[in-house]
Amino acid sequence: MAGCRRKISDQMRVLHDRVVELERVMEQYDEKIKVKDRMIDRLRDEQSNKAEQLEWLKDDIARLNAANFRLLNENRELHAQIDRLLEELKYQGIRLETIARRNFSTS
Repeated sequence: MAGCRRKISDQMRVLHDRVVELERVMEQYDEKIKVKDRMIDRLRDEQSNKAEQLEWLKDDIARLNAANFRLLNENRELHAQIDRLLEELKYQGIRLETIARRNFSTS
């Protein structure tokens, strides 16, 4: 009987050691899971930040495109004004040349 009790006691000790080892392994896994959860949270935050930055960039691009369109229109208007001024200067130059010829021929 004493031999059976010792055997049971030894088996209980072995089982207890296994339970302690299993608890230690489970704690390690829990810690690894916590680390991975933190990494996932950080990656989600980064993704959210990047998505927000992308929206800002899209807004900036839309504003820049609108400003570029306005500048192109202004540029076209300025070119038209320059063309009109050049035509006017050309016309005035021809008139001055004609007047100068008349003055030269009459003198």
